[in-house]
Amino acid sequence: MLFWTKLNPTVSIVPVKKLFYKQYLYKMMIYCPAGRTIYHHNEQELEQNLLVRIEMSRRYNFGGSWFSHYDSETLRKFSSLQQLKYFHNLRFNKNKQIKIRIEEPYISIYSNDEKELFDICQEASPDRLIKVYRPETAEAEQSLLNGDIIASKLIDFKLKVYLKPYKFESYSSKKTFKHHLENLETSNRLTKKLSSFLNSDRLFFTGGYFYCDDEDSLFFVKLAFPNLISSIFKLRRLTS
Repeated sequence: MLFWTKLNPTVSIVPVKKLFYKQYLYKMMIYCPAGRTIYHHNEQELEQNLLVRIEMSRRYNFGGSWFSHYDSETLRKFSSLQQLKYFHNLRFNKNKQIKIRIEEPYISIYSNDEKELFDICQEASPDRLIKVYRPETAEAEQSLLNGDIIASKLIDFKLKVYLKPYKFESYSSKKTFKHHLENLETSNRLTKKLSSFLNSDRLFFTGGYFYCDDEDSLFFVKLAFPNLISSIFKLRRLTS
């Protein structure tokens, strides 16, 4: 394990339970106000956009917009042109096998190479490192690479079934789905979100998951609602 706390003593190390984007083992989150500016074509546009954002946030009230979260004082104090330029150039570095995601004021970077993330962090304001996600053990890493999910010891099921956002054709079809899951009560567990939906008068479901032990028990769901199940993952409990 790399010494992340030497880069930032306050960093949180979080165990990974599932591959990110079905591909990456590692993730780090870095504080980076105005992070969306790195999507501009060149550094000159990036710098101009940052100045515009500072000025606009000083003059206008954006109500409930995400833009309103960053007032001009915050951008002036905490946005770093050097940091933004670094991430801008990183986006175009084809030698880096990484994925970048921006959710201001944070930038998340994903990779299968922890050392690569460590090196990036060293160059990109290590004092702004917030969280690092990594497999807890070598056993966990292998399970993740096999496509499994690391399960809590409190979850005594073999499978985790993810459901897509879905609109049932009628209350009758939704009731059929509900009754099927209830008939499997001894071999599955529904989340509060799914239970709440099944007991509501809504037809549109925003997506979720439930646990079960036997994939064969899902045959009816797959047949009657072929577009409902998104994916099925095996649950693994670590031995150590």
